[in-house]
Amino acid sequence: MRGEKLEITTHNAGKLIAALRDVPSDGHAVHVDDALFAAGILMPRTMPTPKPMEGENAQPATKLAERIRTLVCQRQYQASIERATADREAFNISQREFDRQTRAAAIERDTHGYEWANRVALAVMERNVAAVLQIFDGPKDWNTESKRALREEYGVDVLQCTAAERRRRLFELCGFSEAEQAQWEANEAIDKARKRAERQMADAKLLAEGTTYRLETGQTMNGREYVDLCIDAGFSQLIDERRGNVTRYRIYDPVKRMSRPLRAKDGTLDYARARLAQDTPEEIV
Repeated sequence: MRGEKLEITTHNAGKLIAALRDVPSDGHAVHVDDALFAAGILMPRTMPTPKPMEGENAQPATKLAERIRTLVCQRQYQASIERATADREAFNISQREFDRQTRAAAIERDTHGYEWANRVALAVMERNVAAVLQIFDGPKDWNTESKRALREEYGVDVLQCTAAERRRRLFELCGFSEAEQAQWEANEAIDKARKRAERQMADAKLLAEGTTYRLETGQTMNGREYVDLCIDAGFSQLIDERRGNVTRYRIYDPVKRMSRPLRAKDGTLDYARARLAQDTPEEIV
């Protein structure tokens, strides 16, 4: 009653006692809430007035978007109803809370926008193969509603096929021949390798900048500056020396036949490896 901001007075005490007469002795808050609700003492839980959809995602961009939204909303609504029903049957929630949750599920279903659905539909319409692959080129239980809608609207089945068949059908959807697909995938592999190398370089550089090296002259600098100095001076090869269970790493100048130490743990080894690979790209291929 305090939670609902309702007073217990001499005028309603009898009604409250009568309402609770059939609550079992081991009853808990859900039983009490149900009894007071059935007696008309507690009112239904209110819901905020749903706001109408506005903006560019208030309407479907294509029929595909409309179908995707329908399927997604159906799945989410059904899941919410099943959870609420299970909780109600287990007496984890009151009738009032069950009613609130089912109303909330219906409101969410009816007011859900087209942001995701339009994103998918526009990717397909524009034949944006990178976006199409990101959305559809995944396991059967991934983006299932979008895949079902694609099959229904375009006749492209990416659910009942192998991974290779799925990928080929998506490229066909975007107008790619097998040769064009192979070229695109080759370029993608190169781009991924470049981005991976850039990330590795950045990580190693950051780690190396956190350590200090001292040259023979007594000059001190951080690990990144140390590696840059060595490479700029002609140190161009990485070598390792095994001593028992310990491996020591060095950067070597084949002209002067001298080397300087590197360490794996402080990032200088990885940074030197990345710098040398970057300076001699032909060796990467």
